[in-house]
Amino acid sequence: MGVGSVANPNNSLEAREPRLVRDSSNLFLAEFIQVLFGILTVAIIVRELPPERYGAWVAVLALFQFTTIANFGFPTFIARNIPKNRENAYHIIGKIRKVQIFLIILVAILCATIAYNSLEIDILNPPIIIIGLATMSIVLTQINKSTLVSLGLASMNVRVILVDRSLTLVAILFVMYFLGSEELYLLIGYILGPMVGLLLSEYYARGLLKGEIHSKDDLFTTKDIVGESAPYSLNLIAMPAFDSINRLTIMLYSGAVSLAIFDVSFRVFQAGNSVTRSIRNAMLPVLSFNSDGEGGFETSLDAALRMVSWVLPVGLLGGHVGGLAIPIVFSSEYAESSRIFFILLVSWAIMLINSPWLSTVQSIKSPSSFSLIVVVSVTVGVLSSITLIPRVGLVGAALAVLTWQSSSALVCISLCRDLYFKRGFGTNFAKLMFIAISYSFSIFAIVSNEMPMRAHLVPPFVLLVWMRVSNWRLETFKMFDQQRLAQ
Repeated sequence: MGVGSVANPNNSLEAREPRLVRDSSNLFLAEFIQVLFGILTVAIIVRELPPERYGAWVAVLALFQFTTIANFGFPTFIARNIPKNRENAYHIIGKIRKVQIFLIILVAILCATIAYNSLEIDILNPPIIIIGLATMSIVLTQINKSTLVSLGLASMNVRVILVDRSLTLVAILFVMYFLGSEELYLLIGYILGPMVGLLLSEYYARGLLKGEIHSKDDLFTTKDIVGESAPYSLNLIAMPAFDSINRLTIMLYSGAVSLAIFDVSFRVFQAGNSVTRSIRNAMLPVLSFNSDGEGGFETSLDAALRMVSWVLPVGLLGGHVGGLAIPIVFSSEYAESSRIFFILLVSWAIMLINSPWLSTVQSIKSPSSFSLIVVVSVTVGVLSSITLIPRVGLVGAALAVLTWQSSSALVCISLCRDLYFKRGFGTNFAKLMFIAISYSFSIFAIVSNEMPMRAHLVPPFVLLVWMRVSNWRLETFKMFDQQRLAQ
């Protein structure tokens, strides 16, 4: 099927045009399933294993996280190029897979060697080294998931995640109730879901690609693919590096208790980011698909910006409730986490508001532009971390995250300045930033000054008034895809 053809909605394995609402909704559902089932699975495992054995699992899993190098920025390359070059998708994925297999085998051997020689734990009796297969399967699945999203089939990702996570949970429960929670069987149950998920995603992706019309012209060599993907692989190094430096600086200057308090607030922040990740993963294929169309790109960008405007107030209200619930969910010892979270809430809002602009850079700008964003934002974040934490403690750590995201947004706007000043895009950006910063810091002030609970009613009331004045409506969300369909 060519780019301009119309998909049959009754055929679940037929490529479609990427859509903002449909795809972001499916991706958010997949994120929700992954988080929920993942928490349940870990909750069972930690109860069945002694702390030292679960710690051994975590150590091996952390080591095998290095196999994510095998993704090497390929998901972004796929989202940039496959939506508008569907006839070349089969060749592109085949070449990416060959490079991936080489990288993952190389890194896995290195990880296994380090685990055997350096970790002061028994990794062979039982063979917990096989737990690395779970991480490797997830890494390889990511390419298939990116392919499905790029071809408008994000709904297939929901199926893959549901099978993966539910099968793992069922297998762990089976071992617990019928096999006496023996560690070897727990290991097998843990890796079973990701491996089956990989096979299912491979079945969907291969079936879809084989059904497409294949171009005889091979647009991308392996060298081209690796060269364009390399700048996007910086995220695999830079983001974890910033997080590690931020945490280690807290540990060095404030101690383990402060680190635990920050970790709780950051985990709640990351949970909220599942919305942002879903939106970004849906935006990139949509903007890439329309990047060559006459006027189509600006129309799609406008829909993306309107979608962000719709999601922002809902996210702020949800973040408000989530932040106040931290001491209830995690115990009163983490009351300080609530205060720190409301600074991180600003970072969440900036990430959301910046999503259309970051996706614009990824879809139509050169890969080096994305490298510039990563280098500048992480450098600013690290400098903020090592400067602010010694002076203001956990507030400094949260502000370091904020400066990281703020600098990323500023570089994005600078790179997209030709679009930013069109059709009122810039005015809308500034308005949303003002709302997000005002709302989040007003809650921070209320919590920091220990004001009575009724004070928390004022920011939501003002936000709800703004939503009413700006004609925010629930049914508007469904119209963002229709806006593009009308073109």
